[in-house]
Amino acid sequence: MPPLHDLTGQRFGRLRVIARHSHPRRVAWKCMCDCGRHTVVQGDQLVGGGTISCGCAKRERFGLLRWRPKPALGDRFGRLMVIRFLADDPKHPHVRCRCDCGTITEPTWGALTQGLTQSCGCLRREITGRLAKTHGLSHTDEYWIWIGMIARCYDRRNKGYPRYGGRGISVADRWREDFAAFLQDCGPRPTPQHSLDRWPDPNGNYEPGNVRWATPREQRLNQIRNRLITWQGRTMTIDEWSRELHLSATALYQRLGLMKWSVERAFTTPVQQRKVRSPR
Repeated sequence: MPPLHDLTGQRFGRLRVIARHSHPRRVAWKCMCDCGRHTVVQGDQLVGGGTISCGCAKRERFGLLRWRPKPALGDRFGRLMVIRFLADDPKHPHVRCRCDCGTITEPTWGALTQGLTQSCGCLRREITGRLAKTHGLSHTDEYWIWIGMIARCYDRRNKGYPRYGGRGISVADRWREDFAAFLQDCGPRPTPQHSLDRWPDPNGNYEPGNVRWATPREQRLNQIRNRLITWQGRTMTIDEWSRELHLSATALYQRLGLMKWSVERAFTTPVQQRKVRSPR
């Protein structure tokens, strides 16, 4: 029987031989792969080039693994710095790291080198906190008024939807997606008695230039029935025009408000009479 050659310390591909592995029937060697894993390989496979890694090279070749070398002491990965290697699990070796916040953590080599672990957990807590607290004003009256404005225009289950979103009233994109932008443009609510009012166009959208904080009296004066309409050199409210033209005030409200007719068309188009069926 030929003498056994000691392969300890030699390299074969990505494998470095650590020691001989005790096996009753074959000559095998315990090796450390560059990816950090331990494996046992037969001597003829090492010398003949049949095995060059723990299997990571094959998986990398077929796109199943992105090979990364073993991290070195002092290397930084995100907020973590490697301070010690741990050999507690040959298949999934861990690395002891110090986070920038001072906490010691022990991620696996794979999680560290592949970017899956970048801190002791403090980074995730900071990101979650920023997402949960966008502006910190969710308890204010202005915030809930903003919520109600959007609900009236886009939520079909809202009781005010037929008078707002149902007739085409919308919210400016800048306000719909960002409460801070709405508050910046409209300013804080002056008093608890003030409410959001579309002015000067009560049939317009919620958008910059057409919204104000109004008192109850200002809200009443801005209703469509109290609007001053100028036609043929005269200015009167819709109720007054209704009596002047002998037209139904309800018809004028619908024409000017819901149907958005011009003043000329609304005032000059006669109301069609319903046909009454004669009894048989």
